[in-house]
Amino acid sequence: MKQSTLYGLLLLSFTFTVLAAPGGRGLELTYSHNASVCNKAKRILSSDPSCRPFDEGTCGTSAASGMGADPGGSYEELAVNEYGFTQIVRPGIRARDGVAIVYVQEFQGDSHPRLIETWKVGADDLTQILALPPGPMIGKNGSQIRVPKNTNADAFSKLLAHGQKISDEWSPVVMIEGNPYLFVRECDAASAGWDYGLYTCGKVTKLTVFDVNPHQPTVQCRLDKRNKTKSSGSK
Repeated sequence: MKQSTLYGLLLLSFTFTVLAAPGGRGLELTYSHNASVCNKAKRILSSDPSCRPFDEGTCGTSAASGMGADPGGSYEELAVNEYGFTQIVRPGIRARDGVAIVYVQEFQGDSHPRLIETWKVGADDLTQILALPPGPMIGKNGSQIRVPKNTNADAFSKLLAHGQKISDEWSPVVMIEGNPYLFVRECDAASAGWDYGLYTCGKVTKLTVFDVNPHQPTVQCRLDKRNKTKSSGSK
């Protein structure tokens, strides 16, 4: 995804509205830690469908696009049916300061929810795990080169245990002003569900923008349903 055009600094207290998922209600900015970052997030979200991979329903297919979320463009596949998961992927945009973002997914049958998670781990730790023999085994066409699915699963499980789970979906990493930010959404429970192993998010009720750092991620911007009365603030 291309970085949005730079805009001048705005006041820290402001409110804007963006569209939720197609057919959904609008969202308002209810918290702003960095006005310049939140203004650029506004520009991105105003034309974004807020879809994620493995979405169904209004988002279409499991390769649904949103904020560059199409796996063919912004994700790098690391392993298929290895390390104990159906698929392990990392974003094309890399974090910095010794941090890495990894996405895992586990298909659990058509009639059960698919496990989908975003994790923050140590970059050096991830490199060491991937260096263990036989290493990530993916063919030239993206297919699995057969190895037992539990290959190095214990080592990868320990990597996650020392990391931090960010969300129960593949939250995209977006560059704003030269820095990586994670966009995490929440969906309306009444409109959410699973269909043949794919997730349905009928309406986005919250979007939170986090920075990516070695410590606890800091909320930069938060957008909630329009009918909530909250005032913007800053730290």
